[in-house]
Amino acid sequence: MKIQGATAPGFGSTQALIQMEEAAAANLDPGFGYAWQGTALEERSSGGAAAIIFGLGFVMAFLVLAAQYESYIDPLIIMLAVPLALLGALSAVWFRANVLMAGGLWPVVTNDVYCQVALVMLIGLSAKNAILIVEFANQLRDKGLSLSRAAIQAAEQRFRPIQMTAVSSLVGFWPLVVATGAGSASRWSLGTAIFGGMLLGTVLTLLITPNLYIAIKTLEARFLKGEKPDPSGGGGGDRPPQLPGEEKPHKRHRSLKESADHNGKTLEESSHPEIPQEAPSQPDEVFRTEGESTNLQGEV
Repeated sequence: MKIQGATAPGFGSTQALIQMEEAAAANLDPGFGYAWQGTALEERSSGGAAAIIFGLGFVMAFLVLAAQYESYIDPLIIMLAVPLALLGALSAVWFRANVLMAGGLWPVVTNDVYCQVALVMLIGLSAKNAILIVEFANQLRDKGLSLSRAAIQAAEQRFRPIQMTAVSSLVGFWPLVVATGAGSASRWSLGTAIFGGMLLGTVLTLLITPNLYIAIKTLEARFLKGEKPDPSGGGGGDRPPQLPGEEKPHKRHRSLKESADHNGKTLEESSHPEIPQEAPSQPDEVFRTEGESTNLQGEV
């Protein structure tokens, strides 16, 4: 006898397999048995390998990023975006399976093998958005921008590319969400998990990743590099922090220009010293004065 069926709305394949095994054990006579075929056989033979596969995928992505960045800090910031996508995926599956199909908040999320495949796919789909922000922020830091300014400007500049890739991915996965016909249940599970994970993960990545970048980079500078963080948060402008006793650029340029003008004027004065000029002679007044003085002497 061959029995083929599908799960009821709001229930997963694992729950259905457990119920079938319990029913077979309770109703079959001694000497009779059962065997699984197709996807049910693959799911039962894999057992609890879903968590192991997801963990290995997470570690593999982290190690690849660590080799590219030659650091463990930047990959840590990037991989922290993966739980945001998982939250969106599980929330979307729960909402569709329980609220829309079962009409309640219980039973548990439909976490079948197709949903697990979607969770593994979301590791790469969610990490790529954080890679754009972290990579651009590092480039701005190399140009001299402060930590907070680099993170904010990176999120602003990468907003459009992230939205373009996210919208195109969501449009491509939408047919799986609204699939109909034979095998539509598997496409529902796969498409709903990816669609929800991409949607919520993209929004939260733009908001949380810059904050994680500032916080983790500040901790790295304080505890790993021994640098003293800027108390103002590094948001004072686009110039690198000034050294003690160093004047601001515009004041320094003005003082150098004034000193140059002063030195040039001093050199010009020293090379052409002024000759003291005598008072202009007034012959008429002198002669008159001398004549008056002579008359005075003659009278005396």
